[in-house]
Amino acid sequence: MIAGKRCQANLGAKNHGVILPDADREQTIAALAGAAFGAAGQRCMALSTGVMVGETRAWLDDLVEVASNLEPNFGKVPTADLGPVVTVEAKTRVEGLITSAEEQGATILLDGRGYSVEGYPDGNFVGPTIIADVTPDMDCYKEEIFGPVMVLLNADSLDEAISIVNANPFGNGTAVFTQSGASARKFQHEIDCGQVGINVPIPVPLPMFSFTGSRASIVGMSTAEPRPAPPSTPHHSTALKPTARCRTTQGTPAPCPYQPDHLLCCHVLCCAVLCCAVRLAPSLSLLYRWATLLREARCGLLHAVQDGDVAVGGACRRPRD
Repeated sequence: MIAGKRCQANLGAKNHGVILPDADREQTIAALAGAAFGAAGQRCMALSTGVMVGETRAWLDDLVEVASNLEPNFGKVPTADLGPVVTVEAKTRVEGLITSAEEQGATILLDGRGYSVEGYPDGNFVGPTIIADVTPDMDCYKEEIFGPVMVLLNADSLDEAISIVNANPFGNGTAVFTQSGASARKFQHEIDCGQVGINVPIPVPLPMFSFTGSRASIVGMSTAEPRPAPPSTPHHSTALKPTARCRTTQGTPAPCPYQPDHLLCCHVLCCAVLCCAVRLAPSLSLLYRWATLLREARCGLLHAVQDGDVAVGGACRRPRD
Protein backbone atom coordinates (compact mmCIF):
# COMPACT_ATOMS: atom_id res chain seq x y z
CA MET A 1 0.00 0.00 0.00
CA ILE A 2 1.36 3.43 -0.94
CA ALA A 3 1.41 5.92 1.89
CA GLY A 4 -0.17 9.28 1.18
CA LYS A 5 2.58 11.83 0.54
CA ARG A 6 2.33 15.45 -0.46
CA CYS A 7 4.21 16.24 -3.63
CA GLN A 8 4.33 18.42 -6.69
CA ALA A 9 5.11 16.89 -10.07
CA ASN A 10 6.23 18.84 -13.12
CA LEU A 11 4.68 17.04 -16.08
CA GLY A 12 4.21 17.56 -19.81
CA ALA A 13 4.89 20.68 -21.82
CA LYS A 14 4.19 22.39 -25.11
CA ASN A 15 6.50 25.36 -24.88
CA HIS A 16 5.78 28.23 -27.27
CA GLY A 17 8.17 30.76 -28.71
CA VAL A 18 6.45 33.94 -29.94
CA ILE A 19 8.43 35.67 -32.68
CA LEU A 20 7.67 39.35 -33.29
CA PRO A 21 8.71 41.20 -36.47
CA ASP A 22 11.08 43.52 -34.58
CA ALA A 23 13.18 40.63 -33.23
CA ASP A 24 16.78 40.17 -34.33
CA ARG A 25 16.31 37.78 -37.23
CA GLU A 26 19.64 35.97 -37.18
CA GLN A 27 19.79 35.52 -33.42
CA THR A 28 16.17 34.41 -33.22
CA ILE A 29 16.57 31.77 -35.93
CA ALA A 30 19.65 30.37 -34.19
CA ALA A 31 17.86 30.33 -30.83
CA LEU A 32 14.81 28.55 -32.25
CA ALA A 33 16.90 25.86 -33.94
CA GLY A 34 18.97 25.16 -30.86
CA ALA A 35 16.02 25.12 -28.47
CA ALA A 36 13.81 22.96 -30.68
CA PHE A 37 16.32 20.38 -31.91
CA GLY A 38 18.96 20.24 -29.18
CA ALA A 39 18.95 16.91 -27.30
CA ALA A 40 16.74 15.68 -30.17
CA GLY A 41 13.89 17.64 -28.62
CA GLN A 42 13.80 15.24 -25.68
CA ARG A 43 13.66 17.72 -22.81
CA CYS A 44 10.72 19.21 -20.99
CA MET A 45 11.80 22.76 -21.79
CA ALA A 46 12.37 22.22 -25.52
CA LEU A 47 10.88 25.08 -27.53
CA SER A 48 8.78 22.79 -29.70
CA THR A 49 6.21 25.34 -30.88
CA GLY A 50 6.68 28.63 -32.68
CA VAL A 51 4.09 31.36 -33.15
CA MET A 52 5.08 33.44 -36.14
CA VAL A 53 3.60 36.92 -35.85
CA GLY A 54 2.96 38.97 -38.98
CA GLU A 55 5.82 39.20 -41.46
CA THR A 56 8.03 36.75 -39.54
CA ARG A 57 6.43 34.01 -41.64
CA ALA A 58 8.93 35.04 -44.30
CA TRP A 59 11.74 33.88 -41.99
CA LEU A 60 10.84 30.21 -42.36
CA ASP A 61 13.26 29.61 -45.24
CA ASP A 62 16.11 30.72 -42.98
CA LEU A 63 14.93 28.42 -40.19
CA VAL A 64 14.73 25.48 -42.57
CA GLU A 65 18.24 26.20 -43.86
CA VAL A 66 19.73 26.27 -40.36
CA ALA A 67 17.87 23.14 -39.24
CA SER A 68 18.76 21.18 -42.37
CA ASN A 69 22.45 21.72 -41.65
CA LEU A 70 22.17 20.04 -38.23
CA GLU A 71 23.65 16.54 -38.14
CA PRO A 72 21.91 13.71 -36.30
CA ASN A 73 24.48 11.10 -35.32
CA PHE A 74 25.79 8.92 -32.52
CA GLY A 75 26.51 11.12 -29.53
CA LYS A 76 30.23 10.31 -29.42
CA VAL A 77 30.76 11.53 -32.97
CA PRO A 78 32.32 15.01 -32.68
CA THR A 79 30.23 16.45 -35.51
CA ALA A 80 26.90 15.29 -34.07
CA ASP A 81 24.40 18.07 -33.35
CA LEU A 82 21.68 15.79 -32.01
CA GLY A 83 21.39 12.12 -31.17
CA PRO A 84 18.69 9.49 -31.63
CA VAL A 85 15.39 9.39 -29.79
CA VAL A 86 15.35 7.10 -26.82
CA THR A 87 13.52 3.99 -28.12
CA VAL A 88 12.08 2.40 -31.25
CA GLU A 89 8.61 3.15 -29.87
CA ALA A 90 9.53 6.82 -29.46
CA LYS A 91 10.70 7.01 -33.06
CA THR A 92 7.49 5.39 -34.27
CA ARG A 93 5.38 7.80 -32.23
CA VAL A 94 7.26 10.89 -33.43
CA GLU A 95 7.06 9.87 -37.08
CA GLY A 96 3.37 9.02 -36.62
CA LEU A 97 2.63 12.55 -35.36
CA ILE A 98 4.51 14.04 -38.32
CA THR A 99 2.39 11.92 -40.66
CA SER A 100 -0.80 12.98 -38.90
CA ALA A 101 0.15 16.64 -39.37
CA GLU A 102 0.54 16.10 -43.10
CA GLU A 103 -2.81 14.28 -43.28
CA GLN A 104 -4.56 17.04 -41.32
CA GLY A 105 -3.44 19.82 -43.66
CA ALA A 106 -0.15 21.12 -42.24
CA THR A 107 2.87 21.84 -44.45
CA ILE A 108 6.03 19.80 -43.91
CA LEU A 109 8.85 22.24 -44.63
CA LEU A 110 11.59 19.88 -43.44
CA ASP A 111 10.93 16.14 -43.09
CA GLY A 112 13.04 14.04 -40.74
CA ARG A 113 11.16 10.77 -41.19
CA GLY A 114 13.16 7.78 -42.35
CA TYR A 115 16.47 9.38 -41.43
CA SER A 116 19.43 6.99 -41.45
CA VAL A 117 22.96 7.39 -40.19
CA GLU A 118 25.86 5.59 -41.83
CA GLY A 119 27.18 2.86 -39.56
CA TYR A 120 24.01 2.76 -37.44
CA PRO A 121 21.29 1.32 -39.70
CA ASP A 122 19.12 0.35 -36.75
CA GLY A 123 19.47 3.61 -34.84
CA ASN A 124 16.37 5.44 -33.64
CA PHE A 125 17.18 8.58 -35.60
CA VAL A 126 14.69 11.25 -36.57
CA GLY A 127 16.00 14.23 -38.48
CA PRO A 128 15.08 17.82 -37.66
CA THR A 129 11.51 18.42 -38.76
CA ILE A 130 9.64 21.69 -39.27
CA ILE A 131 5.87 21.72 -39.70
CA ALA A 132 4.18 24.97 -40.77
CA ASP A 133 0.55 26.11 -41.03
CA VAL A 134 -0.36 24.18 -37.90
CA THR A 135 -3.69 24.86 -36.18
CA PRO A 136 -4.63 24.13 -32.55
CA ASP A 137 -6.95 21.25 -33.50
CA MET A 138 -4.13 19.15 -35.03
CA ASP A 139 -2.67 16.19 -33.15
CA CYS A 140 0.88 17.47 -33.65
CA TYR A 141 -0.09 20.56 -31.66
CA LYS A 142 -2.20 18.92 -28.97
CA GLU A 143 0.40 16.24 -28.17
CA GLU A 144 3.85 16.71 -26.68
CA ILE A 145 5.92 15.19 -29.48
CA PHE A 146 9.17 14.87 -27.50
CA GLY A 147 11.36 14.65 -30.55
CA PRO A 148 13.26 16.94 -32.97
CA VAL A 149 10.07 18.44 -34.36
CA MET A 150 9.02 22.09 -34.36
CA VAL A 151 5.45 23.03 -35.18
CA LEU A 152 4.66 26.55 -36.34
CA LEU A 153 1.42 28.49 -35.97
CA ASN A 154 0.56 31.89 -37.44
CA ALA A 155 -0.74 34.98 -35.66
CA ASP A 156 -1.49 38.49 -36.85
CA SER A 157 -0.66 40.29 -33.60
CA LEU A 158 0.94 39.89 -30.19
CA ASP A 159 -2.51 39.75 -28.59
CA GLU A 160 -3.49 36.82 -30.80
CA ALA A 161 -0.21 35.06 -30.05
CA ILE A 162 -0.75 35.44 -26.30
CA SER A 163 -4.26 34.04 -26.67
CA ILE A 164 -2.90 31.00 -28.52
CA VAL A 165 -0.34 30.28 -25.82
CA ASN A 166 -2.80 30.76 -22.95
CA ALA A 167 -5.39 28.53 -24.63
CA ASN A 168 -3.00 25.58 -24.67
CA PRO A 169 -3.50 23.37 -21.59
CA PHE A 170 0.23 23.19 -20.85
CA GLY A 171 2.05 26.02 -19.09
CA ASN A 172 5.61 24.92 -18.41
CA GLY A 173 7.55 27.66 -20.16
CA THR A 174 7.43 30.16 -22.98
CA ALA A 175 9.53 32.83 -24.65
CA VAL A 176 9.09 35.96 -26.71
CA PHE A 177 11.60 37.33 -29.19
CA THR A 178 11.45 41.09 -29.59
CA GLN A 179 13.47 44.28 -29.29
CA SER A 180 10.50 46.19 -27.87
CA GLY A 181 10.44 46.69 -24.12
CA ALA A 182 6.71 47.41 -24.23
CA SER A 183 5.97 44.15 -26.06
CA ALA A 184 8.18 42.19 -23.67
CA ARG A 185 6.46 43.74 -20.66
CA LYS A 186 2.99 43.03 -22.06
CA PHE A 187 3.93 39.42 -22.82
CA GLN A 188 5.45 38.83 -19.40
CA HIS A 189 2.39 40.18 -17.59
CA GLU A 190 -0.34 38.55 -19.68
CA ILE A 191 1.11 35.13 -20.41
CA ASP A 192 -0.01 32.17 -18.26
CA CYS A 193 3.10 30.00 -18.06
CA GLY A 194 5.39 29.21 -15.16
CA GLN A 195 8.67 30.33 -16.73
CA VAL A 196 9.00 33.20 -19.18
CA GLY A 197 11.99 34.06 -21.33
CA ILE A 198 12.58 37.41 -23.00
CA ASN A 199 14.87 36.59 -25.95
CA VAL A 200 15.84 33.49 -23.94
CA PRO A 201 14.53 30.34 -25.65
CA ILE A 202 14.82 28.00 -22.66
CA PRO A 203 14.10 30.02 -19.49
CA VAL A 204 15.16 27.46 -16.88
CA PRO A 205 15.96 29.14 -13.53
CA LEU A 206 19.16 28.71 -11.55
CA PRO A 207 19.10 26.02 -8.82
CA MET A 208 18.43 28.51 -6.01
CA PHE A 209 15.10 29.43 -7.65
CA SER A 210 12.22 27.04 -8.07
CA PHE A 211 11.48 25.22 -11.32
CA THR A 212 7.79 25.80 -11.82
CA GLY A 213 4.99 25.32 -14.30
CA SER A 214 1.29 26.05 -14.45
CA ARG A 215 -1.94 24.37 -15.44
CA ALA A 216 -1.46 20.88 -16.97
CA SER A 217 2.33 21.10 -16.58
CA ILE A 218 2.21 20.70 -12.79
CA VAL A 219 0.16 18.57 -10.44
CA GLY A 220 0.23 18.58 -6.67
CA MET A 221 -0.82 20.46 -3.59
CA SER A 222 -2.01 24.03 -3.97
CA THR A 223 -2.40 23.68 -7.75
CA ALA A 224 -6.12 23.02 -7.96
CA GLU A 225 -7.02 26.63 -8.75
CA PRO A 226 -5.42 28.95 -11.33
CA ARG A 227 -3.22 31.82 -10.30
CA PRO A 228 -4.78 35.28 -9.87
CA ALA A 229 -5.09 37.42 -12.98
CA PRO A 230 -2.22 39.91 -13.35
CA PRO A 231 -3.01 43.44 -12.19
CA SER A 232 -3.87 45.98 -14.85
CA THR A 233 -1.51 48.66 -13.56
CA PRO A 234 2.14 48.60 -14.67
CA HIS A 235 4.61 47.06 -12.26
CA HIS A 236 7.86 45.16 -12.22
CA SER A 237 7.59 41.40 -12.50
CA THR A 238 9.73 38.29 -12.35
CA ALA A 239 10.20 35.58 -14.93
CA LEU A 240 9.01 32.92 -12.49
CA LYS A 241 5.24 32.90 -12.35
CA PRO A 242 3.15 31.66 -9.40
CA THR A 243 1.29 28.41 -10.04
CA ALA A 244 -1.43 28.49 -7.43
CA ARG A 245 -3.64 30.63 -5.27
CA CYS A 246 -3.60 30.98 -1.53
CA ARG A 247 -6.25 29.26 0.53
CA THR A 248 -8.30 30.60 3.37
CA THR A 249 -8.83 28.56 6.50
CA GLN A 250 -12.08 27.32 4.93
CA GLY A 251 -10.17 25.92 1.95
CA THR A 252 -11.57 28.36 -0.60
CA PRO A 253 -9.26 30.23 -2.98
CA ALA A 254 -8.21 33.73 -2.06
CA PRO A 255 -5.93 36.17 -3.87
CA CYS A 256 -2.30 35.87 -2.86
CA PRO A 257 -1.03 38.85 -0.85
CA TYR A 258 2.31 39.24 -2.60
CA GLN A 259 2.97 41.58 -5.53
CA PRO A 260 5.38 40.92 -8.43
CA ASP A 261 7.49 43.96 -7.59
CA HIS A 262 8.14 42.41 -4.18
CA LEU A 263 9.25 39.25 -5.99
CA LEU A 264 11.74 41.18 -8.09
CA CYS A 265 13.20 42.88 -5.03
CA CYS A 266 13.60 39.52 -3.30
CA HIS A 267 15.31 38.00 -6.35
CA VAL A 268 17.72 40.92 -6.65
CA LEU A 269 18.50 40.82 -2.93
CA CYS A 270 19.15 37.08 -2.97
CA CYS A 271 21.35 37.32 -6.05
CA ALA A 272 23.37 40.18 -4.57
CA VAL A 273 23.99 38.35 -1.33
CA LEU A 274 24.91 35.18 -3.22
CA CYS A 275 27.47 37.08 -5.32
CA CYS A 276 29.06 38.36 -2.12
CA ALA A 277 29.10 34.82 -0.78
CA VAL A 278 30.91 33.54 -3.88
CA ARG A 279 33.65 36.14 -3.44
CA LEU A 280 34.05 35.65 0.30
CA ALA A 281 33.39 31.94 0.90
CA PRO A 282 36.68 30.15 1.78
CA SER A 283 35.28 26.74 0.88
CA LEU A 284 32.55 25.07 -1.15
CA SER A 285 30.88 23.81 2.00
CA LEU A 286 30.45 27.35 3.31
CA LEU A 287 29.15 28.46 -0.09
CA TYR A 288 26.63 25.63 0.01
CA ARG A 289 25.46 26.82 3.44
CA TRP A 290 25.05 30.35 2.09
CA ALA A 291 22.95 29.06 -0.81
CA THR A 292 20.81 26.99 1.54
CA LEU A 293 20.19 29.96 3.83
CA LEU A 294 19.30 32.14 0.86
CA ARG A 295 16.85 29.55 -0.41
CA GLU A 296 15.17 29.37 2.97
CA ALA A 297 15.07 33.16 3.21
CA ARG A 298 13.55 33.38 -0.24
CA CYS A 299 10.88 30.89 0.74
CA GLY A 300 9.97 33.00 3.72
CA LEU A 301 9.84 36.17 1.62
CA LEU A 302 7.98 34.84 -1.40
CA HIS A 303 5.53 32.38 0.09
CA ALA A 304 2.33 33.28 1.87
CA VAL A 305 1.27 30.35 4.00
CA GLN A 306 -2.32 30.07 5.14
CA ASP A 307 -3.65 26.99 6.88
CA GLY A 308 -0.38 25.17 6.08
CA ASP A 309 -0.67 25.51 2.28
CA VAL A 310 2.09 27.15 0.25
CA ALA A 311 0.90 29.98 -1.97
CA VAL A 312 3.54 29.64 -4.70
CA GLY A 313 4.46 26.22 -6.03
CA GLY A 314 7.82 24.58 -6.12
CA ALA A 315 10.40 26.23 -3.88
CA CYS A 316 9.19 25.31 -0.41
CA ARG A 317 7.35 22.41 1.09
CA ARG A 318 4.29 22.34 3.27
CA PRO A 319 5.15 21.68 6.94
CA ARG A 320 4.76 18.14 8.17
CA ASP A 321 1.64 17.33 10.18
